[in-house]
Amino acid sequence: MSETMSALQSLLASPASCNQWWKAVNLVVLAESSEREALQTSLLEYTETNEEWSRVRVPCGDWEQDFAGWELCQLQEQSVAGFPDWTEIESTEIFCPPGSFLMGSPEKEEEDENIPEEQPQRKVSLSRGFWAMTTPVSMEMYGEFMGDELLEYVEESPFEPETLPATYMSWFDMLRFCNKLSESAGLTPAYRIEGEEVRWEQEADGYRLPTEAEWEYMCRAGSGAERYGDIEEIAWYDENSDGELHPAEEKTPNAWNLHDTLGGVWEACFDS
Repeated sequence: MSETMSALQSLLASPASCNQWWKAVNLVVLAESSEREALQTSLLEYTETNEEWSRVRVPCGDWEQDFAGWELCQLQEQSVAGFPDWTEIESTEIFCPPGSFLMGSPEKEEEDENIPEEQPQRKVSLSRGFWAMTTPVSMEMYGEFMGDELLEYVEESPFEPETLPATYMSWFDMLRFCNKLSESAGLTPAYRIEGEEVRWEQEADGYRLPTEAEWEYMCRAGSGAERYGDIEEIAWYDENSDGELHPAEEKTPNAWNLHDTLGGVWEACFDS
């Protein structure tokens, strides 16, 4: 057995996650051409028959056609670099691949459950993938760049501020935060802000808010269902939150290992 095949089998023996899937894909992509087909076959056969791996694997089209994109992206877990001296608060990102999905709310039998402004459902295709943080921005992370005025809102909370999602800021504050985060990491800011005029520099490599289509795509994480799991297990909402903020990562993540994409605090998009 080759060293690469052994590494692949070891990886597949670990708990399934979307980041582990991309690491496995990377092993195949970077392998010698003479053993790539055997690695590819082994990976696909195993993840097709294993329930946990089948849930998290993210094919974005024909395998051969995707090789180039996967190789360029070096799809593997990546720590956010360039932050100040609070490195114990590590934030990770995950790659959301290009693909298509049905955007919007499906029609339901009960009329009062329908959401007219999100109907009818329509097919949306994203031609480029993007990186997304696996958890919402925390109060402490936001405060490191924007000041600690938000922390007064959680003084009475039993939870530490670094565990709570940031809220109580304006949409413009969020854009300024993205720019400051980009500058700290040595990236080009995504937004040019002049008063109430905002221009998104789409070729910039800095942090930004997702578009509404990107947000729904990464929230669904390949699921065609209304929700990716039972609402009690995946989200804090009015019936289980007691009207309080709750720490991130206490609920089950979606198939791409993104936490708290539903419930909790409102999540802003750039175009909505």
